[in-house]
Amino acid sequence: VVSKGNEVTLGASDERTLHYELPGNAATVTLKVLNSSGAVVRQIHAGNQRVGAHNATWDGRSNLGERLPPGVYKFEVAASGSSGDAVPVTTNVRGTVTGVNLGGAEPILEIGQLRISLSAVTSIY
Repeated sequence: VVSKGNEVTLGASDERTLHYELPGNAATVTLKVLNSSGAVVRQIHAGNQRVGAHNATWDGRSNLGERLPPGVYKFEVAASGSSGDAVPVTTNVRGTVTGVNLGGAEPILEIGQLRISLSAVTSIY
């Protein structure tokens, strides 16, 4: 499934793909990965990108090259046009549903450690 969101689950030895969409061309795109305390642990410069869906691979390492512990991380994407104006970005969570919780008012889909409300799903692939 695909849903709007900005979380990613990091395993013990894997890399993660960060998904986002640009409604316009961007001269610069920068992604930041944040730990559970909100501190930036990795910054990725994606450069110039055209309108549309994009992804970036995060190798699970910090800016210092250290392997980060498994867990849930957030990511932010900032983009600017050629004149320096901000280009809005939509971040997405993409993954395989590993479970469903029907205990609340709305079904909650489980993608590993992530929890996604059914109403947040934008597509199924």
